Parts: sequence; C-alpha cells; structure tokens
Amino acid sequence: MNLQRATILATLLGLPLWVPGPAVFASDPPAGQQQEPVPSVGTAADAPTESGESPGPVGDGPAEKQETAGEEQPSPPVSVGEQSEPALEGTKEPVIGAFGVPLGEPFDPCMVAKVISKEEISYEGRDKAELKGTLYRVEAKVPNPHFNEYSLKTTSDGRIYEIVGRFEHPEKATQCKETKRLAEFLIGKYGKPRGKGMLGDWYSFRDFRDFGESKSGPYKGLRLYAPRCRNGRYWIQYSDDGVRTEDSPASSEPTEWSGL
Repeated sequence: MNLQRATILATLLGLPLWVPGPAVFASDPPAGQQQEPVPSVGTAADAPTESGESPGPVGDGPAEKQETAGEEQPSPPVSVGEQSEPALEGTKEPVIGAFGVPLGEPFDPCMVAKVISKEEISYEGRDKAELKGTLYRVEAKVPNPHFNEYSLKTTSDGRIYEIVGRFEHPEKATQCKETKRLAEFLIGKYGKPRGKGMLGDWYSFRDFRDFGESKSGPYKGLRLYAPRCRNGRYWIQYSDDGVRTEDSPASSEPTEWSGL
C-alpha cells in the first residue's frame, strides 16, 4: 500500500494520519527548550577574563585580596628607634670644655699633651677691673682633625676661662665648605645658634643651663669664627665669662670633656 492510498483510506475511516519523524528519547528536554552545550575541556573554563587574567579555582581570588570577614589585617611591626625624636630647642648639650680641657677648673699641665709656651695677659674681671692671667699655647691631649693649633687662658688664680682651637691651611686653600659642615655638626649637638653672621662667617652657641630658668648670667658657650675661611683660616672659642668675673664657682672634681 502506497502513501497516497493509505491517506485516502484513513480519511474515509476517520483515522489519524501518522507521518514518520525523528525518534524521541526520555532523556531529551521538553519541546521548546534547548539543551546547553557541554563546554570542551580547556576552552571556555580557562578563557581569560576582560582584565586579561585567567580566573582561579572557584572560591579563590588573588592572594592579596583574601581577607577574613570581620578581622583586621595586622599592621607591620615598627622597630623601636625608627621614629626620629623632635628637635630640641636651644642647647642640647652643656658647654663644659673641649679637647680634653675643662672650663672653670684650675689648669694642670696633665690636662694637655704638652705646654708649648705661656705668657702673661690682661683680662677684664669683676666690675671691669683689669687683672693679669696667663695664655698657654699647647698640644691637645684630645686633638680634633679640624684644628691644628690650641691655646687656653687662665685667671690670676689659674682657672681656665677660655679654650681656643685654630686651623690654618699651609697653602691658604679655602676652607669655607669645611666650616659650613662644622657649623652643621655643632648645630646638631648644641642646638640652633643664638647668633649668626649675615654671611654665615660666625656662629654663637650659648648655654644657659647653669643659670636656672631665668636664662640670665655671664656668657658661657662657644663661637665658631670663619671670616677668613677663603684664606684657609678659622677658629673656635669656648668661653665661661663667669670664671673670669668670679661668678662661676669651680667644680669639686675636674672633668675632661671634648666639646667636638
């Protein structure tokens, strides 16, 4: 029986017409739904993101972005001493001597390596009275490479009221850069200078600590002079005017101190 005759017979008898079609299985999705294609291994799952990075396993992100909810990440430890202390105003260290020689003490030759020479000098004491003292040129027991000549002055009773270190270049070469560096060192040790030349050719550091909160009394401090630094010469002077005016008592125990 061919298809045409079967069609006519089915029409006369009122039977439904069967037309051959593709086989349908129980595992197939309902009509109208499309089955999602299975991705091939190594294709879509490993495809780079928009940022150009390949995603990691599910639940994992970049290591630096993983944080536990509600927990703060610990701050890196800070070593003790890393934070610089604020700069102190005024004098940081008291001015009590230099080159192994203490201010205010009776001079003893053992304080220096050698006494080169000595001579009588005049100085101004209490109430501007003219008194006689001694100037010693010496070799320092605690020398400093920034200086090559040393001297000190004493009162009529032998107490040291001034200590001087000088430098003179044998070839008269300029030393202005050296004096600037020396001034920076002194500022770091004694604080900001209380007096400074317009051209930076001298610096004055004054120590008020021995005179209480009133910040008054005879001058005690140091001055760095460099008006002739272009000619290779400069000097530093440590002074205690209270010694020569008898306003500063002598210490019971001598103390050696290198001011630099």
